[in-house]
Amino acid sequence: MFKSKIIFFLFIFFFSFETFSQVYSFKTFTEDDGLSQSFIYDVCQDSRGFLVIATGDGLSTYGGHGFKVFKTVSGLAEIGISALYKDSKNKIWLGHFEGGVSYVMPSGRIGKVNFKEPLSAKLIQILEISPNNYIFLKKNIGLVLYNSATGVVDNIQDENFMETVSILANKDELFLLKPDGVYSIKIKNLLSKKYQIEQKIKLKEGACMQYSVAKDNLLIADNSLGLLTYRADENLSALDTFKLTRLNGSTFTKIISDRFSNIFVATTDDGFFKINPSSKLIKTYTIKNGLKANAIQSLFIDREDNLWVGTYGFGLQQLNNEMYSYRFIKDDEGIRLPINSIIRLNGRNAVATDKGMGYINEDKVDFANNPQVSNKKFKNLMLYNNYFVFSTAEGELFKSDTLFKTITKIPLFTTNQKLVINSLSSDIKNIYACTSAGLYVIDPSNFQYTVLNTESGLLHNNVKFVFIDSKKHMWVCSQGTPIYYVDNLKDVKIFDDVQGLKLFNIQTICEDKNKNIWISSLGDGVFKYTGRRFDNYTVADGLKSAYSYGIVADYKNGLWVAQANALSYKNSNKKNFNRIGGNSDLLQNNFVENSVFYDKTENEIFFGTTEGIVRINTSKQRFNEIEPVLNILNISINGDRVESLKDTVLKYNSYDFSFEFIGVCLSEPSEVKYRYKLKLEGAEDNWEIISSETRRLNFPKLKNGDYTFMIYAANNDGLWNSNPLEYKFRIDKPFWQKWWFIITSVCSISLLIFVGIKWRTKKLIENQKELQRKIDLQTIEIRTEKEHISKMAEELKVVHDDLKDSINYAKNIQSSIIPTFENRLGAVDIFEHFQPKDVVGGDFFGFYLLPDNNKIVFLADCTGHGVPGGFLTVIAKALLDKIVIEMKIYHPKDIIYKLNSEFRLFFGGNSTDENVRYEGLVISFCHIDYSKKMVDICVAGNPFYYSTQSIDVISYKGSRSSVGYEENMGELNVLQLPLETGLRLYMFSDGLQDQFGGKDAKRFSSKKVAAALNKSKSLTVKEQGYLVLSEWNDWRGESEQVDDVSLIIMKFE
Repeated sequence: MFKSKIIFFLFIFFFSFETFSQVYSFKTFTEDDGLSQSFIYDVCQDSRGFLVIATGDGLSTYGGHGFKVFKTVSGLAEIGISALYKDSKNKIWLGHFEGGVSYVMPSGRIGKVNFKEPLSAKLIQILEISPNNYIFLKKNIGLVLYNSATGVVDNIQDENFMETVSILANKDELFLLKPDGVYSIKIKNLLSKKYQIEQKIKLKEGACMQYSVAKDNLLIADNSLGLLTYRADENLSALDTFKLTRLNGSTFTKIISDRFSNIFVATTDDGFFKINPSSKLIKTYTIKNGLKANAIQSLFIDREDNLWVGTYGFGLQQLNNEMYSYRFIKDDEGIRLPINSIIRLNGRNAVATDKGMGYINEDKVDFANNPQVSNKKFKNLMLYNNYFVFSTAEGELFKSDTLFKTITKIPLFTTNQKLVINSLSSDIKNIYACTSAGLYVIDPSNFQYTVLNTESGLLHNNVKFVFIDSKKHMWVCSQGTPIYYVDNLKDVKIFDDVQGLKLFNIQTICEDKNKNIWISSLGDGVFKYTGRRFDNYTVADGLKSAYSYGIVADYKNGLWVAQANALSYKNSNKKNFNRIGGNSDLLQNNFVENSVFYDKTENEIFFGTTEGIVRINTSKQRFNEIEPVLNILNISINGDRVESLKDTVLKYNSYDFSFEFIGVCLSEPSEVKYRYKLKLEGAEDNWEIISSETRRLNFPKLKNGDYTFMIYAANNDGLWNSNPLEYKFRIDKPFWQKWWFIITSVCSISLLIFVGIKWRTKKLIENQKELQRKIDLQTIEIRTEKEHISKMAEELKVVHDDLKDSINYAKNIQSSIIPTFENRLGAVDIFEHFQPKDVVGGDFFGFYLLPDNNKIVFLADCTGHGVPGGFLTVIAKALLDKIVIEMKIYHPKDIIYKLNSEFRLFFGGNSTDENVRYEGLVISFCHIDYSKKMVDICVAGNPFYYSTQSIDVISYKGSRSSVGYEENMGELNVLQLPLETGLRLYMFSDGLQDQFGGKDAKRFSSKKVAAALNKSKSLTVKEQGYLVLSEWNDWRGESEQVDDVSLIIMKFE
């Protein structure tokens, strides 16, 4: 019996200890992040999704991307804010320390209540008790009734309301919380000043009061009794009492609940409590659990279930998921310890560290006292059957019981080098030591071993890691080798054609529930082997980094990847990875290689770091099922802000539109994505997807038409808005396209034609006689003119031949500036095609071989075609040579800016003469950086497409500005693409998509160009180019070519 009690006591001790020792991933916001002050008094959320924060130095709002601060100059009644309240109309009321009252309308406009006489007391609560009727609760000295419709103010300082600390509306009655109990008063009697109060609940030291989220329970925090819950019925039936132990004797400041029925209670010096009424579990959150301070003034749960903690002097903290926690581990001198390996056993963490083996005890390690393991640097730890196997950095291998009492050294020998044990693994039959001298296969019954190395068929002697999958394949990781596995310790299966594997540095391997093999690498990302093919995931697929130090699949088939000081996660139902981030301490230190441990009994993952342990409770993982709140913050037309966001009608002109917007998702603001399009009635349009960093879109030089700007937002888990946010506007037609002008013009022209015909008929009759007379006279002159015309025809033939020779010579000149790409760009397969409308044209393309072995490829379309266009190509090529060869400007964006200024200087410089005519071009640039393995693309007015092996053709529109026409081109965006095998770039002039043809004589269109490229992307670039041109020629048929056509296709090998 005594033994059972001891076991039970130890279980409770360790359970409580582990709960106490968790440090959660709080994000912290202070003045350094833009918050107006770190003393937070209240928090709420407005109808736009923005967090509203009351501080002692103004109001701050937060939508996920920086804070906006409002003070008295913005319209506030006072600078210090003591209380916030959002009413039924989404209007937010602000109570101030000196009795002032301000409000924020749903639109964001700020106003204040003008009292004839100041209230002169701190307002601790505001409450709407009926339409337009509000109560302002003053600290200790009564309350104020305010009617927002009439502006009538009643300052009630009746002793019945003295010492009231909180108020709540319950249907037709008002609850008053005082230290000695809860009192009730009828609201209609209060408004008529004929009231009596009735005590409903007796208390000792009532501090705060609130309803549960479902409003079915009344929650009260009493400084003496703890948390008390009552059913919100007529009798206020008592439900439960929770004793909340406070070590520092603090008082309660706030009480809230969430939709999962959890209750949160804040204190002045003991952090806050989380109480689950069903399980009776009470959790305490203090500075030991990640809080910056124990003094908590406010708590708030937003629409996405994020918990916001307002501290007194240490800023605002956010806890959006309790699945992540961490613990810094220190040695006896207070220096943080790297945790090299972890085993979770009986609710405790056994660890291998640089200073010994042992179990974690809060933020320390209780090291084993055995002299064989004292003060040694241990690298690996493994549980085999019921005992530990572990190794040192010096190549020693040990076996021990789980209390480190009996330790036996397992001798491993190597003949030609110092032995390094990289990792340990096992199966039912053997223990495997992955070493610098090969794979040691150890018989656990007698600890005899055999060594597998290159002589046995392994590809490298330095084995980093092995993994035995469900099919008994042993996957072997070694630096410098392809992916391979071994069957029966002898048969080797090599995968030497894995696409994306370039550095050949395989790190770790795991298997998911669908029997897919996941392989992490240093430098090449993560690979998935389905049994038939390999898929490669890189930074472009959401990974935080291409360098991975640990990988594990959880019970939901989710995949976790540790990367330096980052984590990436892939949901089994999603295509790409998500990056786990934040400004907490969770990811501020590096993960240790191969230090991951998955506790399948508790569904918890542990990662060792250079300063402690990261713990992930995967059972607490949740999908964010709340759509982001999408707001258009600002619309500007030609730089002028639009005051009203209602649909707009503009008179005929050319307009520059700008839209500023935000999708508020406070869980992970950086993971928000947007999908938008500007739809013009009667024209083609496509949806474009942009990241959270782009929250402003510019549309320059819009002409007449009916437009609709449409935008969606997706939250951190990829959930899109159900309906888009729309803004419609119309740019009116010019007067000559309106119906009244057309009808008037037709009638006027018809009348003129009729009058003209009548006058002309009369004139013809009069002239007929005169004409006959002149014919006789002119017959003689005609004979003379005929001879003269014959002579002129001969002279014109000579001139025509000379002109034809000149144009052909111009063609030779133009051909000299359009080079051939064959074998000039290295490992790039390229197709080029130039087809001018006339003998010479306004298109040209080319390349530059840069001194750093990088390359520039461009395609330009000058104004016009024929001889004028040809002249411009020569001028443009000369200016490009000057910029790239002489000025050594290599970045595409800088080249375009410089080319713009050079063109303007060539055709008129800074002349103020209005008659100066500027010429220009549109152009696409690709800068191929082989050292960084990146391609930088900058486009000014030209179409540009790209595709990869796994992604269909994508249109990149770039800037709509042309080169040479405007002194200020505006911002040029640069698209960066990783230089990977199978990447294809498509550059072409608009003559390809603008060609008329087909059955209805319509444009070939960019959509058909993209479709032709998509269906031929598996062909060689030459076959692809010929197929596109073949479809273009078929579409054109007998129609005249409308413009010059140029096409370049590049494929990187």
